[in-house]
Amino acid sequence: MTRAISRLKLIAFILMYWSSVVSADQRATLVTLDRREIQIAPAALNFPKPLELSPGEQPGGFDWTKVDYLSFHPRKVGEATGTWLLTTHGGGQSAIEIIGGDERVLRVRDSLLGELLVPMDRLARLVRKDQHLEGLHERVDEDFLLLTSGDRVKGVVVRFSQDGLVFFDGDSERKAAWALVKALAMSGPPPRASTVEEDRSLRAMIFLTNDSRLLLDTFTARDRLIEASPSELDIQSMPDDHGGVKQTSIRIPIDQIRRIEVLGGRRTWLSTVRPTDYQMTPYFDIRWPYRVDRNVLGGPLRMQGRTYERGVGLHSACRIAWRIEDRHTRLRCRIGIDDTAGPLADVMVRILLGDQEIVAFDRLRQGEAPRELDIPLPIDRTIASFERLLTFEVEFGANGDIHDRVNIVDAALIADDMRSDAP
Repeated sequence: MTRAISRLKLIAFILMYWSSVVSADQRATLVTLDRREIQIAPAALNFPKPLELSPGEQPGGFDWTKVDYLSFHPRKVGEATGTWLLTTHGGGQSAIEIIGGDERVLRVRDSLLGELLVPMDRLARLVRKDQHLEGLHERVDEDFLLLTSGDRVKGVVVRFSQDGLVFFDGDSERKAAWALVKALAMSGPPPRASTVEEDRSLRAMIFLTNDSRLLLDTFTARDRLIEASPSELDIQSMPDDHGGVKQTSIRIPIDQIRRIEVLGGRRTWLSTVRPTDYQMTPYFDIRWPYRVDRNVLGGPLRMQGRTYERGVGLHSACRIAWRIEDRHTRLRCRIGIDDTAGPLADVMVRILLGDQEIVAFDRLRQGEAPRELDIPLPIDRTIASFERLLTFEVEFGANGDIHDRVNIVDAALIADDMRSDAP
């Protein structure tokens, strides 16, 4: 009886502690790579140190390598104001206004984060929000400028200013006012290796309520704010009052965060890896390239009214393959027809590991819900690791190639957690 009373007192204490730490606008759900859900206190977040959970949940903290994402429940929703949509080579994104710049940085204002500096070598795209421009999400080998007149100018960006930019086209420097610019695409680092043996260091992508997102190596949560050093940010620092660079931390209100996604570790997004092979079989003469994190037309990946941030856009008929490591033992993804496809979309899809078929769909048609997969990737010890290929084949259906816009979204390779402290 005494033990039962003591246990009840302990439970009551835990509940009181939990309610005092997690307010209504701070609640968050931790989703592990093994699909386990845990309610946590965002005030205890320190990345990449182990997560501090509620008392008794996980002594010593919870390892970020086991985390898929944290889903927050903000009361307030920020507005994505700004004339331009800016993206960085690291995957950061923000709807911004341009307020200045020089030979090193572009100076912008974000509706939640305030004034920021974007280093020129981190800037990937700058597109007017009212424009849908096909092909601007692909990597480019040199800077190019798309003007409102329809002209495309290739060369090198020399400097930014509040009024416009200066562009060297190979012969001379040309000035372009922002009012005359539709889009700017900047060359970036070389593509990743064609295998998934890449940097496994942990990073965090923070998605805000105004649709901005930041890539961080470290951060600390205190006083209902997430604080990150400028050196850790893809969008790096804030300007001071005198036009210089002031190395101050950027603070993000927790009540303006939608999600924190963990990158690296046990999960590898398939769309971050360059395929080892891509073959297109045209029905007539049109050859469609594959698209990364976009549908095959270059627009957002959308199925059944939902937009997906990560994936690959394909068109029939094609074959695309990735070389994968032995440590990856599961594949998770959704496969379906993009919402832009017409009613005649009809394809067959096969997934192979090496020469072995592991999944096949005889009919995949427009209007159907995406097929959700979570399947093992068995290891064949007779095959060398460097020959372990994961292949998707999209074949013609009943109507040839008409409307056959296929999306593979949320595609992730999951590695086993071999440590003894796995939950």
